[in-house]
Amino acid sequence: MKNAVVLVGHGGSPSDFPKDKLARLKRLESERAARGQLEMGAEEKSLDHEIRSWPRTPKTDPYQAGLSSLALKLEKALGQKVAAAYNEFCGPDVETAVTGLIREGFSRIVLATTMYTRGGIHSETEIPALIRKLRERHPGVELIYAWPMEESLIVEFLAKVVVAAAAGPEVRAA
Repeated sequence: MKNAVVLVGHGGSPSDFPKDKLARLKRLESERAARGQLEMGAEEKSLDHEIRSWPRTPKTDPYQAGLSSLALKLEKALGQKVAAAYNEFCGPDVETAVTGLIREGFSRIVLATTMYTRGGIHSETEIPALIRKLRERHPGVELIYAWPMEESLIVEFLAKVVVAAAAGPEVRAA
């Protein structure tokens, strides 16, 4: 069984993406959410594709650069393939990342998100709905969602971050 991980981040908009298009995309997304719909309409799909396909650099999208770096380091730490994916504004989306790994022959895929806390629409509603859809399409593939996260692990991680920050920049750089 070939194992892989999809590291799911929120996604950010590139700084050079046209502001009017971004505002329209967000408005359409908000209206759809208010109606309780998960599926995008044609205009929203078109804008979503455009922003996800927009060329990026670490300067225009530091979020994407940061998640990509984290995915590479996690891949090294785990010793298995890790693909970065984004909930919105950035590509690849989660479905594309998962289906790409399936095409590469991975049959057990763990999805982990950087969105740690409960109550978020992406981590609590959208990702699980997408996983259900992907399980129906790919019954021979084991898809595991590493969420919700154990609060004690999050607290332990944040405590280490706070202690390191309080120790000063010279300690964090080491």
